[in-house]
Amino acid sequence: MARLLDAEHLWSVVALFAIVGIAGTEFGERSYDYRAGDIADADVVAPIELVVPDPESTEARRTEAREGVVDVYDFDAFAWQAPVASLNALYAWGRAELVGEEVVPWDEREVDGQSILIEAAGSTFGLPVSPTFMAAAWAEGFAAETELAAERLLRNQLQHSLIGNLNPLDLGNSSGLRIRDIADQQERHLDDSGAVGDLNAARDWLLREVQTSFDLEPVMEENLGQLLAQLVHPNLNFNSNETQMRRQAAADGIDQAFYEVQRGRTIVREGDPITPMIEREMAALRGQWSGGGSQTSNAGLVMVVALAVFGLWRFVRHRRRNEGTQRVARLHHLQLLVLVSSVLMIRVMMFIGDAVAGAFIAPPYNEPESYRFAIPFAMGSLILVLLADAEVAWIYAALQTVVVGAITGDIEIALFSLLSSFAVVFGMTRFAERTQLFRVVVTLAAVNTLAVVGLALMKEPVPPWSLTGFQMGLTVFGAVQVALLASAVLPPLEYLFDTLTDIKLLELSNMNLPLLKKLAVVAPGTYHHSVVIGTLTEKAAEAIGANALFCRVASYYHDIGKMRQPEYFIENQKAGARNPHDDLEPHMSALVLVGHVTEGIVCAEEQRLPRPLVDAIPQHHGTALMRYFHSRASDALDAGEVDENEFRYPGPKPQTKEAALIMLADGVEARSRLIDEPSPRNLRKMIGEQIREVLDDGQLDECDITLGDLAKVEEAFVDVLSGMHHSRIEYPEAAGAAIAAPEIT
Repeated sequence: MARLLDAEHLWSVVALFAIVGIAGTEFGERSYDYRAGDIADADVVAPIELVVPDPESTEARRTEAREGVVDVYDFDAFAWQAPVASLNALYAWGRAELVGEEVVPWDEREVDGQSILIEAAGSTFGLPVSPTFMAAAWAEGFAAETELAAERLLRNQLQHSLIGNLNPLDLGNSSGLRIRDIADQQERHLDDSGAVGDLNAARDWLLREVQTSFDLEPVMEENLGQLLAQLVHPNLNFNSNETQMRRQAAADGIDQAFYEVQRGRTIVREGDPITPMIEREMAALRGQWSGGGSQTSNAGLVMVVALAVFGLWRFVRHRRRNEGTQRVARLHHLQLLVLVSSVLMIRVMMFIGDAVAGAFIAPPYNEPESYRFAIPFAMGSLILVLLADAEVAWIYAALQTVVVGAITGDIEIALFSLLSSFAVVFGMTRFAERTQLFRVVVTLAAVNTLAVVGLALMKEPVPPWSLTGFQMGLTVFGAVQVALLASAVLPPLEYLFDTLTDIKLLELSNMNLPLLKKLAVVAPGTYHHSVVIGTLTEKAAEAIGANALFCRVASYYHDIGKMRQPEYFIENQKAGARNPHDDLEPHMSALVLVGHVTEGIVCAEEQRLPRPLVDAIPQHHGTALMRYFHSRASDALDAGEVDENEFRYPGPKPQTKEAALIMLADGVEARSRLIDEPSPRNLRKMIGEQIREVLDDGQLDECDITLGDLAKVEEAFVDVLSGMHHSRIEYPEAAGAAIAAPEIT
């Protein structure tokens, strides 16, 4: 897989065909734009086999699918509960009314008294209660046996029988019904709709059942049956919404139907009217036939794009041979991806511009060429200057111009693309602060507008200033697009190509990030040590032309592994406190020191720090010797019995100038705290000794730092440390008093 990814020739060919394919595709530029009712002005013959949507067949199939879905009915198995509750409430009320010392027979009550009781019974029951029922039930004493028998009858009917008013279309429907139990959402299919009882029939059955099953007085049986009939209501109800949803879902599940138009078939002849079917076939022709230029023009396009891709490849190869380590591991792949994406974006935006221009009638808005100035041609150069460097972006900008000229066939747009890309590279040589992206947009907008004015003045005659002003506004829009699109694609490209941009470094330099705040709290001495090293390495990197921002940020994180056991490192130990290494064997102390490197790598990977920052953690110690603990071990044993490798860090040695600077600054900062009189002379002597020790130990053998660089580094370190260890004013002591503080005014 790795060999396939590294096959630059293969990916160059893939990119070539991708660019040619995108560039040779026409987006809606054919003249087959007919509408129903138009008259064809020429014969139209299908140049390829077309697949045309068939809405009539589609709708017929969808109608059939809708009709295949049977009606859905909701079955309420607990429909008996409310009627039974009403019946129970009525009988309970009646029995309560009959409880008393004197129960007046119903016939002996006055009419007004009867009316009051009937009204109260109806209110309790929830439905009107007839006087004859009241008289019969009163005489019976609202017997509990009658109540229980009526309750069983009512419950069995509503719980086990299907009672409902069917949709008229379902009467006698051979497809049956779909019944859904609303309690548990279980469904079953009812083949025979005749099994559903009518509401009136259910009430008649209930009347008959009371008369045949109950051993009551005839009057009571008749009135009780009528009372119970009032309580019967449907337990099966047609669910219109669910039925319609299922029918629509069935229709939506039917794919669009198509029919084929054979290649060479005449779609319409000149002078014939355009029918709806012909309109659909013309729409299919516009969508499926890309057209394309002649064979010679396509061959020329292939040659020009191939030369541009070859130029990118040769540049990367030359750069790799002369400079060795690259900031982006697969730089050529990145260039190809950016170029292909830019070509795709250009073609899409050209199509959009043509469509927008076609929607207007009056100039300058109806000029398709004007909208090309809104294309963010400089996006690729901005991405490359941020991910790689300015040199890569310069070369890319020049070769992209060649491709833009080949695609558009417009030398004016090609020149505009070149000037726009150069403006971005010039304005973004090094991303040092977040506001720089805004300044680049301003610079790009200014250059774009000046380029439009210059190109307009080159024409004879000079275009109307209304057109030029409109184009200037479009270039400003294009400049804003450059920043927005680049900001959107940078994070995934950073991840995909494992590179570290200045934008990411600035984000990681924020001292309020949780990891750095934790370092300041858990290991304050290490935190201060890291900040000082950041200052030292930044100054030294600026002196030798290394990446100063990376040095400063990498210094902040180089000792994060000390958070695991901060008390084992001298900078975190309080004055007068016992050094825990005094209780350890030298070998164990060496393991603790090595552990902070291992823990640092683990912590950095857990925090998902970029790989270059992770690599700086072990490289800042390289394979250096832990001299103090090696000396202690040698004093305890014969020098020959101590294996020096056991007291060396595991490495690797610094692979870059930046890692070397962190190693040097780490040692220099530690030794600077041991100088009693930190004068510039003493500091210079100490720094020179530290650099020579590191150099003599071979720690800088695997990076490209030179002796000239080391001389500049020494001067930079002296400048920084001299400023940090400057002398202070001695204030005279008052007699018998402490040192007097200076008066503050």
